[in-house]
Amino acid sequence: MNENKILFQGQYINGKALAELYDFSKNKYITKTAPGVGVTTALMNYQAGNLIIISPLTPMIKKKSYAASSYKSDKQFFKCTGLNGKWKTVSDYFISVPKNKQNLIINCTPDSICSIRDKNPNLFDRLLTIPVVVDEYDNVVFQSSLRANCGRFLELLFNKWKANFTLTTATPNYRNIDVPSNIEINYIQIGPSKKETKNLLYTTKYKDAFIFMHRELEEGRKVACFSNNSKVHRKKISELQKSLVGHNLELKLEAYDVKTDVLTDEDLFDVNNLIIYSGKYFIGFDIEQDISIVVISEAGHPATTTPLSQVIQALYRCRGTLHNALFVNSRLGKLDGDVDSAVNLELDNFKEEIEFTTQKASKYWDSFQIKKSDKITKELFCDRAAIATNTLTQIYRYQLMNKDFIKSYFQSYGYSMIPYQAPNLEELNSKSIRFNERLTNLMRGDLINMQLRYDEVVSKVNFAQQGSHNHNQVMERLTSIILKIINDTEILKKLNNEKLKQRDLYAYLDKLFQRNFTDKNFTDFKKRTDQSLRQIKDLVKPEIKEKLDDYLYHWHLFYAVYRMEKLDLPIDIKRYFIIRASAADLKILEMENKSVSSALDVVKSKVELELGSALTDSEISDIKRIVETGLDNPKSLAFCRYSEKSIKNSFKDFILYLINPEADFEEKNSRVFNPATRLPKLFRPLIPFKLVLVDLVSANAQFVDKLIGTKMYKDVYGNIISNQDISRNKAKQLYSHILNSYHLKRNEAERFYHEICGYEKSSAANLASLTAQVEKGSFYKQMTRFEKDIIITYNDHLDNEGIRLHDGLLFLPWKLNSALPRFVNNYEFEVSYFNSNESYIGDILHENITIGNLPF
Repeated sequence: MNENKILFQGQYINGKALAELYDFSKNKYITKTAPGVGVTTALMNYQAGNLIIISPLTPMIKKKSYAASSYKSDKQFFKCTGLNGKWKTVSDYFISVPKNKQNLIINCTPDSICSIRDKNPNLFDRLLTIPVVVDEYDNVVFQSSLRANCGRFLELLFNKWKANFTLTTATPNYRNIDVPSNIEINYIQIGPSKKETKNLLYTTKYKDAFIFMHRELEEGRKVACFSNNSKVHRKKISELQKSLVGHNLELKLEAYDVKTDVLTDEDLFDVNNLIIYSGKYFIGFDIEQDISIVVISEAGHPATTTPLSQVIQALYRCRGTLHNALFVNSRLGKLDGDVDSAVNLELDNFKEEIEFTTQKASKYWDSFQIKKSDKITKELFCDRAAIATNTLTQIYRYQLMNKDFIKSYFQSYGYSMIPYQAPNLEELNSKSIRFNERLTNLMRGDLINMQLRYDEVVSKVNFAQQGSHNHNQVMERLTSIILKIINDTEILKKLNNEKLKQRDLYAYLDKLFQRNFTDKNFTDFKKRTDQSLRQIKDLVKPEIKEKLDDYLYHWHLFYAVYRMEKLDLPIDIKRYFIIRASAADLKILEMENKSVSSALDVVKSKVELELGSALTDSEISDIKRIVETGLDNPKSLAFCRYSEKSIKNSFKDFILYLINPEADFEEKNSRVFNPATRLPKLFRPLIPFKLVLVDLVSANAQFVDKLIGTKMYKDVYGNIISNQDISRNKAKQLYSHILNSYHLKRNEAERFYHEICGYEKSSAANLASLTAQVEKGSFYKQMTRFEKDIIITYNDHLDNEGIRLHDGLLFLPWKLNSALPRFVNNYEFEVSYFNSNESYIGDILHENITIGNLPF
C-alpha cells in the first residue's frame, strides 16, 4: 500500500491537505497523523456542492449541530437520535434549489442512510449521486457488531454508490483488513508538520485508576475518565461528578443513584470536577478545559476492553492543556503461544470467512433466506465489517498483551509511555449502594415510566449470548414495580432497613405471592407448605391481581434463577455437578494415558469419595461417555458444559428464554438449537410452573411409515426391545443410529430392519435403499425437514404460542385457549407435562385434524 504524505503548518488542516480533502474525483482513504486536526469542521465548510458526512456516534453529530450557524456551507442537515431533523427538509432543498447552486452538507449516522434506503427509495437514489465522507471509519466498522446497519451501509457504499467516497480516521484498523481490496482507493496521510511529545503514564493495576483520580482532584485538577465498566461509573469519587453514557448503560445505572447527563452546547466541566465517559464518547467531540485524563481498559470482557486506537482517540479529546494522562491496561490474562502466531491465525481465519460468506451470499436470492448467524446484509452482500470486527477484537486484545508494541504505538502519536508510580495513598473508598437503596432509587417517578423502562430492559436481558442487561438487575427493577403496585405500608417499611438482604426479601415476597396469588400451575418444588404461609399477611386489595399477573409470572421465573445461583439445591443436583465436573477433569484423563477403564476407575473412586455414596448405573454410564469423549478429543471438553457454572447457566438461559421466547437462535439442518433443547432433564423439576409438552410419538418411526407406506411406528421400538433385550431408550438410540448409518451395507441394514425391527422384507429393503450406501447425512436431513414441517404446522394452529424443541413443543398452560390435538395430518402426538409426572388435566382433541399441505 503506497501512501502519499501531505503535511501542513499549524494545528488545523489547510493548504494542499485541505485541497486533497475537497477533491472528490477519486476514492480515498485519508489517515490523520493525530485526531483533532479539524477535518470534520473543514467538511462542514465545504462550498463546492452537496456532501454527505457519515459519523458513527450521535455525540459527534450533536456537537457539530450546535455550531451550525458558524459554517460557510449554504445549508446543513443533521440526523441522529436526539435531533429532530426531517428528511423532507433534504427533499425540499433538492427541489427548490437549482442543482448547480446546491450546497447541502448532510451529517448523519449509517443507520439514517439505511432507513432512507428502506423507506424512501427515490431520495436514496438521489443520495447515491452525492460524494460521501465516512468520518472515523474504523469506528463505523466496530459499531457494526452493535448496529447491523453500520456494516450494511458500508456495503451499500462499496457496491451501490455512484459518487466517490472518502474514508478518514486517525486510527486505521490493523493492516486495513476492513477495506475491500477490489476497489481502487488512494491512500493519503495528512497531519501537522510539528508534533508535540507528551508523557503518558502506564499501569496494569486497576486500582491505580482511582488513586490517580483521587490525587488529581486533590491537586485541584479536573479529570476526564473513559471507561465502559458500569462499576467505574457507580463509584462516588467526587461530589461534583457526572457520567456521560449511552441509553443502555444509563438504564443499568439507574438503581445506583448515578448522576448522568447528555452532551450539550454547554461545557459540563464548568460545574463538574470529574466526568466519566462511556464508549459512546471516546471519539468525535472536544473538551475545551484544562484537564487530566485516565483511560481504563479491562480485558476480562470485550465490552470493557479498550483497544489502543480508542485510547488515542480519548486522549485527544482534550483541546486545552493536558495536565497528566494515565492508561490503565488491566486484567489481561495469559496467551498460549506468541502474539505473532495468534495474530496470523486470526488473519487466516478472517480471509477464509470472507470467502465463505461471499460465496454463501451469492447463492441467496432474497433477504428472507438470511439467518441471524449469517454475516450477510439485506442487499445480499458479505458484511465485511461484521467479520472484521470479530477478527480485530482478538488482534487488539493480543496487542494489549505486548508492552513493546504498546510503547511504539503511542510513540507514533506523540506519546512517550512511562511507568506510573502510584503515590502512597489508599484507593479512594466509595460507598456501595445497598439493596434497599437500589430498590428505592428504582421506585422514583411514576409507575408508567417504570413499566416502560422495565419492558425495555427485560427485552434485552442477557442470556445465551444475547442481550446486555444483567438478570439480577432486571429482577430488582421488576421487584420495584411490584412493590409500587402493591403499595403496602408494612412491606415498604422493609426498604428502610439498611441491612435488608435480597435473600430475605425475595423469600418473603415468594411466600406473600403464593399466599395471595396462588397458581395451580406451580410445580411441587415451587410450592410452599401451608404451614409456612400461615404467618404471611393477606393483602386487602384484590383489584391489584389483574395489574400484577404478567409481572408475577416474570418474577417467579427470575426467582427460580436466583434460587439456582444463590440458594441450596436438591442433593441430586449437587451430585450431578460433582459427577460431570470430575468426569471432565483433564488432569485425570491426561494422567491415565488414554485408558478408558483406568480413567473411569479413578473418576468413580474420586466421585464416590466426594459424594459419600455409591454411583448409580446411569451415573456411571454418564461418566463413561464423558471420559471417552475427553480421551478421544481433550479439547472438546473445553467447549462442553461440564462445570457447575456452565450447567447452572443452561438452566438460567432456559428460564430467561421463557421470558423472551422471541429470541432468535441458529437453525441447522432444519433443527433449532435453543436453550430449551439444551436443558438437562434433571433440572426440569426446578422450573416454577408446569409446562405442557406436545411431542411426536416415535417421530422417526412415523416419518419412515410415511416414506415407505407402512404402519409400524407403534411396534418398532417394542420389537427392538424384545429382540435385543435392551431398554426403550436404548432401542430408540439404536434405531436412529442405523437410520443414519449411511456407510452400512444395504444387506446389513435390510437385515436389521426386517429381523430386529419387524418390517416386512420388501419394506425393509425399501428402507435400506434410502438409508444405506447413500450420501452422508442425506436421510437425517430428510427426517429433520419432516420434523420441522409438522412441528411448525402444529404451532401455527395454536397461534405460535409454543417453544420449539426438536420433535415437540412447549406451552405455558395459561396461554392455551383451545384443546390440544393428538392427531395432526395423521401424525400422532403425545400431550404431557414437561416437568411433572402428573397427568395432563387440560383439554385434548382426539380426532385427527388436517392443516396445510404437508408432503404427507
